[in-house]
Amino acid sequence: LHAWESAVSPSPLLDLATAANECDYFMSYVRGFQGYTQAMPMVNDFLFAHTFTAHVTSVCIIIGLFMVPLGAAITSEVPSIPFWSLSALVGVLLVFVWIWVLLAKHTSLVPQRMRPWALSQCTLWIDRYCIDHSALTGMCSIGRCIAKSNNMIVVANDEYFTNLLCVYELAVFSKLHLGSELKKKLVLISSEWGGILWFQKSVLLTHGEKKWLTDFRCDKAHCTVPAERQIIVSAICKVWGSLDDFEQFVHTELLNVLEESKKRYYQQSKDVVGEALRHVFAA
Repeated sequence: LHAWESAVSPSPLLDLATAANECDYFMSYVRGFQGYTQAMPMVNDFLFAHTFTAHVTSVCIIIGLFMVPLGAAITSEVPSIPFWSLSALVGVLLVFVWIWVLLAKHTSLVPQRMRPWALSQCTLWIDRYCIDHSALTGMCSIGRCIAKSNNMIVVANDEYFTNLLCVYELAVFSKLHLGSELKKKLVLISSEWGGILWFQKSVLLTHGEKKWLTDFRCDKAHCTVPAERQIIVSAICKVWGSLDDFEQFVHTELLNVLEESKKRYYQQSKDVVGEALRHVFAA
């Protein structure tokens, strides 16, 4: 599913999905409409918006600077044209791009297929669009879908590690990619991160974020449907051998993954700007 092209619609949600043998990211979050509306903007920012805006901003600034000597040459021939006019045009274009992005993020004024992230080819597996919740076979297919996902992005909060279905998704993906590649393929982000002043925030984990993992116990996690609890617990034990082994993994290795993910999240736009500057000056 190209999630950024979808909209909350009264039409059947399964109609918005497209068939695929694999997807780029499996999106794991606390189920429900509220969880979805909190998670999707975070995922959108991380996978596309941060990179897009950083690239566009850095390139426009550099082009604007290069336009100054060209504008000075034009002014020498046509004194009525200010030397900064070409740079100002680039600045106006940048402002329009930012307005476009902000309107697309925070309002419904921009049609879905005209939003910036509609340009992205990244695909997501999102349960509300990709499985039939009215059938048990749909719920049982989640493990198979995780196996066909190249990466997983987790939108965590206080509820995530107390939801047994979320824990199961995390357990299956982590076991499939256990080892050095896990930090690259598994991304944990928090619904508390982000905001306009994201670049001023600390990349260190807060005490509360650490407690999500250090206090994690499978027996404290709940199921929306209590009857499913034994099925999910048995599935986790089948994958990991025992609940104790999985809990130990969460307390240690997954804590490192969360630390790395937070640094990656806040460093992302800075890295993109640096990369754009290197490419422009190298050219």
